Amino acid sequence: MDIQKEWGLPDGMTLDVDDNIWVALWGGERVIHIDKDSKEIIQEIKLPCPKVSSCAFGGEDLRDIYITTAAMSDIPSYPSAGSVYKVCLCCCLIGKLICK
Repeated sequence: MDIQKEWGLPDGMTLDVDDNIWVALWGGERVIHIDKDSKEIIQEIKLPCPKVSSCAFGGEDLRDIYITTAAMSDIPSYPSAGSVYKVCLCCCLIGKLICK
């Protein structure tokens, strides 16, 4: 699968219970969810900072995805950079999620 250049570079990754891959995109402000069979992006989680570094599942029944980002003290327009985000996937399994 080819990832659009403007979406950044693949960084940390994890698999879900269906063996689909979730990829943090460094420089791309997002995590993408890729179907293991079709190799198509089936979901994306957009974040308010570009340096998305990794993702992992946790919480009850592994329905939450935790996403790490890198601090960017050199770019003050991203005050939430360096945060860890928790996104509940229990009711948002398809489409685009935007974290605030």
